[in-house]
Amino acid sequence: MQNRRHRCGLLAEFSERMAPRLWAPPKAQYLALKDLGRQIQRLTRDSVRAKNRLHAFKSKQSTASILIEDVSESIQHYEKRIARLTQAALALISQDQALQCHFNNMQAEKGIGQASAISILAEFVVLPNEMKAKQVSRHAVIPPLLTHLDSTGHCNT
Repeated sequence: MQNRRHRCGLLAEFSERMAPRLWAPPKAQYLALKDLGRQIQRLTRDSVRAKNRLHAFKSKQSTASILIEDVSESIQHYEKRIARLTQAALALISQDQALQCHFNNMQAEKGIGQASAISILAEFVVLPNEMKAKQVSRHAVIPPLLTHLDSTGHCNT
């Protein structure tokens, strides 16, 4: 009990002396870019799944042609949606000089194209500017590794 009171006293003294800056939310434009980037990623993942289904359907002779047509139409629909959202993201980026500069710098790097730059920028734009490199890397939205290698080196999900 005595230790708890001591800690409470230290915390009270600390809060009286320190004047932390008020938190300011990211710009609405930045939040919109984050949402667009994540939706583009979801649609891309779904498009890849549909393409895999189409490949599986085409590999069997017993697949009804209407299924192949349906999955093909689905893929086209995904591609149109991705293109539309990509254009919206590019429009948002072009409205902000800092975003445009970061976007251009990312694309100047080898291996980072338009889709990757939008995805990266969408995630990092909402982070506070005061964050250090280690904090940013820890905060990065990286999906957890869901697969593990067994003793033979094969991937298990």
